[in-house]
Amino acid sequence: MNQKKSNSPPKPYPEGDSAPKPIGKVAETASVAYGMRTDTKWKPPPARTIAGLAADDEVWSFVRANGLLPHLETAIQLARRTFSDLREIRLTYDPDPELPFFNCVTINAKAKGTVEEVFAQDQNYTSVFVETIPAEKRHQITLHVGIA
Repeated sequence: MNQKKSNSPPKPYPEGDSAPKPIGKVAETASVAYGMRTDTKWKPPPARTIAGLAADDEVWSFVRANGLLPHLETAIQLARRTFSDLREIRLTYDPDPELPFFNCVTINAKAKGTVEEVFAQDQNYTSVFVETIPAEKRHQITLHVGIA
């Protein structure tokens, strides 16, 4: 067998670097100074509120879908005016598992006073509520008051 020898020098193969090369490197490292602003405080994004009360996604969706916003605001303001010392007011969405027609938003609160006082205030609230809120919307807004 006849082998021809080449007179050209052999091609050197580069040795592998011991350190891996960075992949996807965008820029060389530079000396950059970053600072934080201390003159302003971070504020969370504003929550949805109805008459000053936080409304979660379920409450908000139900209120918007049923056009209850002005009526619910009226009911909340009415509760605040009727009860002498209302505390821990919050809104919840309460679906009826059997009759979807009776799904409602509930104003949950605690009132300070005797049973007789809170009961009398509740009667006043109910009479004004019936006079103020349209009949077709009344079943979608309820008030639950406990004694604090």
